[in-house]
Amino acid sequence: MSKNLLTILLFISLAFNLAVLGSVFWLHSQRPKHHPRFHERNDRPQLPEHLQELPWDPSLRDLRQAYDRDRILLMRELAKADYDVQLANALIDSSLSDQAQLEKALAIRFLELRSKMSRAEASEYFEARAAQIERRSNRFSRIHERRKSNEKNDHYKPGAFGGRRRPAGSKSR
Repeated sequence: MSKNLLTILLFISLAFNLAVLGSVFWLHSQRPKHHPRFHERNDRPQLPEHLQELPWDPSLRDLRQAYDRDRILLMRELAKADYDVQLANALIDSSLSDQAQLEKALAIRFLELRSKMSRAEASEYFEARAAQIERRSNRFSRIHERRKSNEKNDHYKPGAFGGRRRPAGSKSR
């Protein structure tokens, strides 16, 4: 090959490489770093600074682990082809008992925290917790409502009426 042809091919290759690197850099710089809804969902209200160093009660972790363990055992029992109804009922009762103990321990912990907060700190912290719980609840409600509305419109799905789009006897215009 001639020297001129090699030089031209080298510049074309260089131009393509620069174009690829430039597009990767541009796409990376244009992409948002974090999705705002992700942070909105996962932001936990922060305790006031003077309460952040309070020792964590390890019994809460133990209660949570016992509750989770019972739920896992229940799901595994229900997954069996020949599951034991009495064992499943016992696991349900145990799970409910563990959940009640966990909820009571958490409520007592919140009461302890509240007793160490000023009115303003308590208002800010517990309002933020309530808003977080409400957002989570509303998210599940929206999903449920969306599913219900889709179930109402099942007659528009293909196959809902034996492969027809409309019920038998309806006439198209």
